[in-house]
Amino acid sequence: MGLKISGQLLALLGFILVCLTATFVITALLPTLVPRERTCPDHDVKLDQLLLTAPSGKRLKVQLNLNNTAKRSGKYFHCGDSSAAYVRQNADPAANASCRLFEWRLTQSVKEVTDCFDMSGEFWFGGAEMWRQDWPLNTGEQVRTAYVPSDVYLRQFGGAIERFWISTGGFAVFVEDSVPLYVSISGGRLCLSGSRSAEVYGNLAARNPGDPLLAYSVCSGADIKSLYRATQFWRGPSETPERDLFERPVWSTWAYLKAGITQESVLEFAHNISANALPASQLGVDDKWTVNYGDHVFDTARFPDPAAMVKGVHDQGYNLTLWVHPFVNKDSEAFATGAQVTRRNGSFLLTSRTRLDEPAFTSWWRGANLSAAMVDITDVEGEGSKYLMQELQRLKTDFGVDSFKLDAGEFNWLPENSRLRGFDNRSNPGWYANAWADFGIRLDPLRRRQEVRVGFRAQHLPLTVRAIDKDSHWGLDNGLKAMVTSALLHCLIGYNFHLPDMVGGNAYCEGPDGLDGNCYPDRELYIRWLQATVLMPSLQLSVPPWHYDEEVVNISRRLLAIRSEPRFRENMKSALADLLANGDPLLRPMWWLKDGRPGSADQFLLGRSILAAPVLEPGAKSRKVHFPSGRWRPWFAPEDGSQDIAGPQEKDVTMPLDSVAAFWLVE
Repeated sequence: MGLKISGQLLALLGFILVCLTATFVITALLPTLVPRERTCPDHDVKLDQLLLTAPSGKRLKVQLNLNNTAKRSGKYFHCGDSSAAYVRQNADPAANASCRLFEWRLTQSVKEVTDCFDMSGEFWFGGAEMWRQDWPLNTGEQVRTAYVPSDVYLRQFGGAIERFWISTGGFAVFVEDSVPLYVSISGGRLCLSGSRSAEVYGNLAARNPGDPLLAYSVCSGADIKSLYRATQFWRGPSETPERDLFERPVWSTWAYLKAGITQESVLEFAHNISANALPASQLGVDDKWTVNYGDHVFDTARFPDPAAMVKGVHDQGYNLTLWVHPFVNKDSEAFATGAQVTRRNGSFLLTSRTRLDEPAFTSWWRGANLSAAMVDITDVEGEGSKYLMQELQRLKTDFGVDSFKLDAGEFNWLPENSRLRGFDNRSNPGWYANAWADFGIRLDPLRRRQEVRVGFRAQHLPLTVRAIDKDSHWGLDNGLKAMVTSALLHCLIGYNFHLPDMVGGNAYCEGPDGLDGNCYPDRELYIRWLQATVLMPSLQLSVPPWHYDEEVVNISRRLLAIRSEPRFRENMKSALADLLANGDPLLRPMWWLKDGRPGSADQFLLGRSILAAPVLEPGAKSRKVHFPSGRWRPWFAPEDGSQDIAGPQEKDVTMPLDSVAAFWLVE
């Protein structure tokens, strides 16, 4: 299971079971009580509740679905002859955390089991990137959806995803990777379902009869911060991406130039960044630099001398990256080669589990009507993985390309019923996303400038994980507000090398041609977006400040200069040290501090010393800011302390467009 908890698992410590009408009650932290087994009337098995108590005194109510569970040897509680569940408990006194593993083992005739967590009375966080990124989750709504990395534009769970949730009441929940999991959020309840449906988890449908259909751990602790440190069920990083990615922004051609890029426009873009005295770590050449999707050959009509283009960007002092993806369209030369190899040994392109010698087809945003195959990168030694690695390394060798932006990788793009050659046939299909991220780091484990947009059990990889494309508006439905809350979500679930989406969003338009439209954000939204993202671990620009006017250029230059200040860099250095040592997030929720407002969705902490309170409402010239304990100095205030603000208190703060919503913890 991979629990990050020391000590031996102890069977049923602190377990009380009482069957009353329709209720199970298990009270935590009573280790002297003896576990026992009780049988309830058959009519009681349909609807049961589990009540857990944390050391904080908070109680968690879990709605259980007990029906037709297969009995095995071991310690069980059960109602009726055919219902059973298995519980193990482990306590870690040093971490002040206690965990129980719940496993529902059901007969093959039962297709689904659902348990629901009542989120009322406390704030819940975690889970996955979503179209509407509610923070906390209590007010969120999500219909029952397969819990795998997908595209939020389809209103599914997003590419950054973990089976982990945590509450201010001192409870954390982690679901086993092997569970065919569906999740819904509605009416203040978080519901977890294990399902035998082959719709998504076809490769989990043939589960062993003894495997649990639903298995999760519920951990409790004294407070959310200590519990978070004790229950990170993932492996954290031991190193970071290249440090300049935390100091200077990434630039991309995408939102501003879209698919109309040429060698001339790329060089002009790089020149204008430098001419306007704006910093940059690297410039990403996005879609479309090839003729056919799947081939990795420059379109010579648009890019007559790629090596000269790369050199021109290098001469400005920037690294250059290329946009790549795992798709191979049928009209590409790579498809002809890949299909031939696949038919010979089934190891180049993804196949279905029922036809291992033929490529399986899918659709994507540049390949409609099942016109594309996908490279199978799940097998490190497979022909597909080797081919793509060789192609991308060739671009580095031949033209001096520094690194790559690896797009897609989510489950929803996979051909139906895909076989993932590198994994057990019964594995969670989300492992393709994990393999895509792992492929990314293998491209260059030394320089570590790669960027992906998927994260599933990949927190240990030292590469940047960007947020999904954001739309150019203010809202929580994939706009500016969601940019802030999705950054908090990424860091909470362990993807701390987070790259927020481009300042101002992607400038998409409404309608069928929206992807390639140029509906740029207005200047107020652009500036407020930059004010928020400049206080995050890293940031990304595409629509440039000079698109607006000289005032926006000056404001942008002043804001971006913050990241080169010694106090900012020292704060980032200590935050990165905290991450590597303790797993503390780089971007910290307000509940990280004892008197921080725990449900705040519009304030956050960067490391130990920076409080961010961005303006997220159009037309606003001020906002209320909650200051935790300490003395906080506005970023551009004089050092004599005349403008310092003593916390804890809530205060109205004026924030004109040429300000920054940052406060420095003086003491």
